[in-house]
Amino acid sequence: MSRHAAGSTALYLRLSRDDGVAGTESESIASQRQILMNFANMHGLSVVAEFCDDGISGTRSDRAGFKAMLSGIEEGWIQTVLVKDLSRLSRDYIRTGELIERWFPAHGARLIAVNDGIDTGVRSAANDYSPIRAVMDDWYARDISRKVRSAIYARQSAGFCTAARLPFGYFRKDGSAAVNEAKAAVVRRIYAQYNSGKSCCEIAKALERDHIPAPGAGAHWNDVTVRRILTDSAYIGLLRLRTTRKTGYKCSKRERLAESEMILFPVPPILAPSEFRCAQIRIKQRGHAAPGRHPLSGKLICGICGRMMQVHTDRFRCTGRIAGHTCPNPSLRLDLLEHQLTHALHPFFCTDDYVLLSRTIQKITVYAAELHVQMHCRRPDSADDRINRANEETGLCKITK
Repeated sequence: MSRHAAGSTALYLRLSRDDGVAGTESESIASQRQILMNFANMHGLSVVAEFCDDGISGTRSDRAGFKAMLSGIEEGWIQTVLVKDLSRLSRDYIRTGELIERWFPAHGARLIAVNDGIDTGVRSAANDYSPIRAVMDDWYARDISRKVRSAIYARQSAGFCTAARLPFGYFRKDGSAAVNEAKAAVVRRIYAQYNSGKSCCEIAKALERDHIPAPGAGAHWNDVTVRRILTDSAYIGLLRLRTTRKTGYKCSKRERLAESEMILFPVPPILAPSEFRCAQIRIKQRGHAAPGRHPLSGKLICGICGRMMQVHTDRFRCTGRIAGHTCPNPSLRLDLLEHQLTHALHPFFCTDDYVLLSRTIQKITVYAAELHVQMHCRRPDSADDRINRANEETGLCKITK
């Protein structure tokens, strides 16, 4: 039947809500299992394992069952994998092609997609069409994603609350939001204390001391949580929906939309508008508004202890040193870091205008910064280097993606 030995066979089953109507007989996990077992029995394949991902999209590669199946192949105790069709394996055409053309052959494994007639252990015309099938499976997932997004937007426009999670103080009721009076009292307390002069940290400590549950299971009150409540317009009856969007249907990265693109959904107010406005004015006066993010913020790591470095006014400081972990690394001045970047990038510009180069630093991608600056701010190679470099005024850091 094949020029490859069948060896030990594993079944891979997958079903998600995107695959037609979840739970229907033609696509169910039980149906897939029966089809694959019948095929295995008919062709004398010895089934030693079954891997299943129920309710997970095929566009994701972090599926537990899928990863366990690949590990079994790498460990050598699985030589053949049976799937109902290629879309069960993956709906990402790039990933599917990589698996079929490279990964499975490199590991001496055989893939059989029963309903598609694909068998990498034999030469057949069906195998030649596998790239086309992979693209069609990917297109199906893309189309479903577009339709789901359009349906959500339509529901929002029709007056339905589609927020995945409502702000603290509200609960979902009949397609809209209703006030949880016990939590609403906490919200009013936060605004009253803040407007009377207390800081976010003081309010958070008081809430923790009084054992008041924080938003989220097992969470604790802190200044960030309090500030988030103090800036949420839902408490005056305007819940923001569609505030961000994914940069791509396969990408988890999100970008924030402009205010004009957001949807303001009416909800029962908890506060008087004057209380909310007073809090916003005080936030701006006290400098609690979110500061402009430095292009390298969150991308610098201490060259001694390996902890992240944070922006403090005009310097980067090691969080290990801030937290009292005795890290000897001094702070790194922002202007000196930009000066280093400017000199490192100078050979790649046809100009000697260092002012222009300095401005370019503000817009530089982190990938480019890593390539050209890591050599100037690398982790020390020895204990002596670590001590000597720690005494330098510029400090130590390395830049990560």
